[in-house]
Amino acid sequence: MPRPSPFRHYNPRDFDNDNIPYSLRPPTEYLSGLREGALGISSLGPVSQLPPVLRGRRGYNYQPPKMHFGWWFLFKDLEPILVAHDLVVRRTPNIYDAEEVFSGDDEDDDNEEDSASANLDCNTIATERKLSSFVRDVMGINSCKIRMPAIVSYKQQASLAIAMTHNYRRTGTELPPQEDIRKLQEFFGFQEEPCWSLDMMLGHWGIRSVSFRKVRKG
Repeated sequence: MPRPSPFRHYNPRDFDNDNIPYSLRPPTEYLSGLREGALGISSLGPVSQLPPVLRGRRGYNYQPPKMHFGWWFLFKDLEPILVAHDLVVRRTPNIYDAEEVFSGDDEDDDNEEDSASANLDCNTIATERKLSSFVRDVMGINSCKIRMPAIVSYKQQASLAIAMTHNYRRTGTELPPQEDIRKLQEFFGFQEEPCWSLDMMLGHWGIRSVSFRKVRKG
């Protein structure tokens, strides 16, 4: 197992510039978190561009929050599109749910609120892989690899995202071509413009290791 590179020290005050939204700046000391804490997310608003200084640094360092660029969504809203293209992979019910699954009880079939629970039987990892292959092979988009990470949107709502890239990649905060972004936006029917959202687990400053995958030649 490779050893982490030596930790390189950074002064959090080095990130006090107008290019970085105040809510995304690090705490004043070397601590995990955000300058204004979780409450600052509500005042953040949609972030369409990230300055290069917020890209992940290779090795073991004081890293910026991990952020994903794309559209946030609730699964129940996007499920019809995914089902129509056979992109949803369902979870296999376990034996303890058998009585409930095969009970034949249909009294709540017309309840729209209960239909939101359909996301509970979706295997998000397998669905993500299937969707990524569809975007590459069917839609012909090779500039990005689609992922479905858990994020916290600027509306302080936990949800999933159709993410085209993230700032812990070798390309940092660079965005895919506008043509590919528009194709994806039209396919999924998103009305809002894509923006950067905080990763559910790593959406804060902290000491962690970041590695970049090697680019295959040929």
